[in-house]
Amino acid sequence: MNDHNMEHQHHGHDESAELGLFTLDELLSPDSPRGKAVQDTLEKCELEAAQGETKICATSLESLHGFLSNAFGPKVDFKFISTRHPTITTPIFQNYAVLESPREIESAKKVACHPMPYLYAIYFCHFDATETKVFKLQLAGDITGDKVEALVVCHIDTSG
Repeated sequence: MNDHNMEHQHHGHDESAELGLFTLDELLSPDSPRGKAVQDTLEKCELEAAQGETKICATSLESLHGFLSNAFGPKVDFKFISTRHPTITTPIFQNYAVLESPREIESAKKVACHPMPYLYAIYFCHFDATETKVFKLQLAGDITGDKVEALVVCHIDTSG
């Protein structure tokens, strides 16, 4: 299911038009790092979902909530979990070492949402019918020693 179908279903209008390429060159240099990152976001959001996958590039809390309600059911409570950097506010690029064995987070259904670079907040969210497992683990940066509580997703069957 792609973004404009979800948007139309939940709002009666098509927010995906706001993601068009027609204004990008007017706002950002396409050769700049940010321009390239935004272009990459647009391309990911415009790709068709993989077989068995349902996805959206949510541009509002309403579209995100609608997508989650569709994934989990309208009256199901769900829990938000995320990677956290408890000791730092801005992570730096470095290698990280695993401090302890991963702990599985068990759940019948899982939706992953990723913040994407754009001119305003966009979350690329997706779930699929294939089996996945989610693990939480503690990491430490090899340069700074900063601790990170990370989530990883393992796709059990990647043959399809």
